[in-house]
Amino acid sequence: VVFVSYSEDFPLPEGGDFFLVFAGSKQRHVTTAQQINCYTLRAIIPGHDVAERVSLTVYCLKNDTIGVLSAHKFLYVLETEQILAELLAERSSDSAFLEALVPLCSASNNVPCDLRNTLDYRLTSAFEFLDLSPSWTLVGENGKHVKTSKGQETLLHLSARLGFTQFAEYLVDLPGASQALGMCDTKGKSPMDVAKEKGLLSLADVFLRYSMRCWIFSF
Repeated sequence: VVFVSYSEDFPLPEGGDFFLVFAGSKQRHVTTAQQINCYTLRAIIPGHDVAERVSLTVYCLKNDTIGVLSAHKFLYVLETEQILAELLAERSSDSAFLEALVPLCSASNNVPCDLRNTLDYRLTSAFEFLDLSPSWTLVGENGKHVKTSKGQETLLHLSARLGFTQFAEYLVDLPGASQALGMCDTKGKSPMDVAKEKGLLSLADVFLRYSMRCWIFSF
């Protein structure tokens, strides 16, 4: 969220509609702004593809006339969860990469519940803002994955190991989820098995219900 405040000598026009334009080197975003009081605007910061300084221009539309209220500089910084979300999306079908993360997941057992829920929410939000290609799926481009005799680790396995229930519930609605739910890791365990082992019975139930729904729709 970004706030744009003006001095008492420069109150916002009454009855106007306000817009913010973020213009970077490759992308440009337009978002509406909410007037909090006579001197302050509030807006949701749109996602951006790179960390860079962009121009931020505030516009006011009133009586079918639009004008510039002010111009500023705004710095986009890539947060850790955004970088992680992009990496996971890019390597979603790379079983070797996901297997390498398994030992790190055990550390999540020592993370306080409140902090884990916060991390879960932030990663899920970052994933929602990704600009995924139409052919992207949880198991590879166009749903094609490399079958191996050793098993296949997926993002659903990873989300269960981390105890990220929000992330997992978001993933099951993405393309390729039905295939990923049926895949077993190197130990022969499905995402639902991992969730049960972690004691995440509600998440295991989500996986089960989604699997049954996909099975019913397949007929």
